[in-house]
Amino acid sequence: MGDMRSGAASAGSSNKWAILLTVLIMTFMATLDSSIVNVALPVMQKALGAGLDQIQWISSVYLLTMCAFLLVFGRLGDLYGKVRYFEIGVVIFSIGSLMCGMSTSLPALVASRAVQGIGGASAMANNMGIITEAFPARERGRALGLLASFVALGMMCGPVLGGFIVSMFPWEGIFLINVPVGILSLVIGHFTLPRSTPECAGQSMDVKGAVLLVPGMLLTFLSVTMMQGNASPAAALALVAGVLMLVFFGLHERRVEHPLVNLAIFSDCHFAVNVVCLFISFVAIGVYELMTPFYLSLIHISEPTRP
Repeated sequence: MGDMRSGAASAGSSNKWAILLTVLIMTFMATLDSSIVNVALPVMQKALGAGLDQIQWISSVYLLTMCAFLLVFGRLGDLYGKVRYFEIGVVIFSIGSLMCGMSTSLPALVASRAVQGIGGASAMANNMGIITEAFPARERGRALGLLASFVALGMMCGPVLGGFIVSMFPWEGIFLINVPVGILSLVIGHFTLPRSTPECAGQSMDVKGAVLLVPGMLLTFLSVTMMQGNASPAAALALVAGVLMLVFFGLHERRVEHPLVNLAIFSDCHFAVNVVCLFISFVAIGVYELMTPFYLSLIHISEPTRP
């Protein structure tokens, strides 16, 4: 009897680490794609004949769509299964990566990056929940620490790996490399990820909140990006519409029984301060990652050729 219990515990232990490996692969890939593109933007700018104000959409639209859909897919995972929406995210992300690699124009590439962002949101919104359910409380901190490490590792390796790929292969390679990795993650996940009953099964989806949140975030941040080069009336109108939708979203979330996000958590000053600090740090990191390749490219061009 003791041997049987020991064997079962060993199997469960190995299975949870296999679950963690599957989640880490996709997490690394999604965060890698937030930074790997930046180093290749000058190359893509020349290949696609785009201006600086246009080429930045390749990087921005991925993060914008991911941010806009995170809460929605997180709630869908609670209702219908985190593993299901994690795997859906892997599939959509891989398809988006293939579309990016096959794109021959800037609009097609931007649209493909949006598909990537939706897939990344579905996977990233549920990765932490899968790990939390797979690991007991005494080991959960170590597992979540590894997850955070792979997030940082993906952002750190992006510029290095992107520079290597662009120097050796066409720029499409930075997207196509995701396809086999996504397939590998999907295959491993099919055999390792648990199929448990959703924790919020039977509750309703806050459809009205989702309809207010997603377009509100997209309109707000897309209009801000558009106003950098030309503050047109259409961009200003989109900004006002987006902000109003986000305000109505906040008011709606206070009244609904099962909200997308419980706004009461922001009453905790420690939590609110941490969120603000994280926001500032990620803004700084994003600006540095986006602008550094262009700065170095300009420095290289402006330097006189030495005999």
